[in-house]
Order: sequence, then structure tokens, then C-alpha cells
Amino acid sequence: MTSSFVGQQPYTPQDHRSWSLLYSRMKPQWEKYASVHFLKGISSLALPADRVPRLEDVNRFLRPLTGFQAKGVGGYVPTTSPCCLSSTPSTTSSAGVNEQDLRSFLDAGK
Repeated sequence: MTSSFVGQQPYTPQDHRSWSLLYSRMKPQWEKYASVHFLKGISSLALPADRVPRLEDVNRFLRPLTGFQAKGVGGYVPTTSPCCLSSTPSTTSSAGVNEQDLRSFLDAGK
């Protein structure tokens, strides 16, 4: 991914449908089981239910609240990666959507 990744919209219509389905299935679970702090955080981020959120939109809420910002990367980042161990307040987000893992997750919730 390039440094301009955050400004791009790399997601397909299927990615947005997957996000929407996942979000709609998770929201009732969050409301039932999540802590007040988690619910406040989700609300503060103003994540859209109908499309994968753009990192620049997430950062618009995240940075003022926490000092952190999300950075997009290609693929998956192990937690032992130097970017995860850095003192710079940032977190990474993968642009990849693994369809098989998503289907398994969603099927488990039925």
C-alpha cells in the first residue's frame, strides 16, 4: 500500500455488503454483552453501518479522542511487528477481506 492508502477507497461492493452484514449481526451482541466503555467508543467513532469505514473518517474521530490514528496496510500485521511496538500512537488496519474467514464467522453466529 502507498502512503495515500488512507485517502483511497479500496473496497468493492461485496466488501461493503460483508461489512454491513457483519455490523448488523454484531451490533445486537455489542448492545447485550459489551462494556459501557466499548459502547461509548463505538458510538464516538461514528462507524457507518452500510459501508466499510474510510480510515480518514475514523481518524477524524479517533485522533481527537485518543491521540491515536489508524493506518492502512496491505495484508495482515502481526502484533510483534515494529509498527505495533512503536511509541508512535498509531494502530494498523488491514485492507484485506478474507471471504472464507468472514463466512465462517457469520455462519457461526446463526
